[in-house]
Amino acid sequence: MTIVSGRLAPGSALTLEKLQDHFGVSRTVARDSIHILESMRLVKAVRRHGIVVQPASSWNVFDPKVIELKLRSPDRDSQLRTMSELRSGIEPLAAGLAADNATADQRGRLVALSSAIRRAGESGDAVQMMAADVEYHTLILEASGNPMLQGLTEIVNAVLQGRAELGVLPCPPAESEMVLHEQIAEQISAGDGPGAQLSSLALLREIRTNTLGLAPDA
Repeated sequence: MTIVSGRLAPGSALTLEKLQDHFGVSRTVARDSIHILESMRLVKAVRRHGIVVQPASSWNVFDPKVIELKLRSPDRDSQLRTMSELRSGIEPLAAGLAADNATADQRGRLVALSSAIRRAGESGDAVQMMAADVEYHTLILEASGNPMLQGLTEIVNAVLQGRAELGVLPCPPAESEMVLHEQIAEQISAGDGPGAQLSSLALLREIRTNTLGLAPDA
């Protein structure tokens, strides 16, 4: 978190000894932590300089752990905006493809999940609503039939769960959002690709306005 929050500036050098002393952990734990940071590209082993903190431009921004850390950092609003923009690019496409490629079971499950989102939202059950919402959006990506879109499920899940944990996922959601969840599910079930794509884009615009406090075209 000290790296993502900016408290540890790019170019700073880390050593196992510093980590051991600062966090009171064993050398093995410190070494494993360095390996994790390297996998996220937050740090890099540099010859004669040790383990060096990397600039944000080098981070693996698609790593769910990096997303989680940024959502908990002072840069939270910027991360929410960035992820909203990414979702607007991929989820409408996935919804349109799902209308063509989803199995009968997937179509039925989407309709059931849209109803579950409404029930949980109207009853104030934030935990169940989040679980249904995560499964709903994951299923659309999976039903798209596109392996690259399917590979983005962890990223979308990290954002949805992060929003809930940070208290920026209102329960109940706006009525317009619940209606659009139902509409998308019904359009995918009916094989209406263009309709599902447009409704998905409308949903994400609603989320930007209602949840993130951003203007629709911000």
